[in-house]
Amino acid sequence: MQNYNKWVARSAYYDLIITTPFAIPGVASWVISLFASLHQTLGFQGEFPAFQIQHLLFAHLLGSVVIDGHCLE
Repeated sequence: MQNYNKWVARSAYYDLIITTPFAIPGVASWVISLFASLHQTLGFQGEFPAFQIQHLLFAHLLGSVVIDGHCLE
C-alpha cells in the first residue's frame, strides 16, 4: 500500500508540473505555440488548429483547476 501511495503522489506532482504553465497567460500562449512548431517540425499528419481566444480560456481553466486541486490537499 505504501508503494501505491508513492506512485499516486508522483503522479500528482507530475500533473502539477505539466499543467502549471497553462495557468499563466503569457506562458500558456508560448507553450501552445511551441506545440504547434513541434507538430510541424516532426511532420505529423494533419494541421495544428488555429489558436483562438476560447482555447486559451479552456487552457487557463485546466491549469487553474489542477493547481487549485493540489492546494486543497
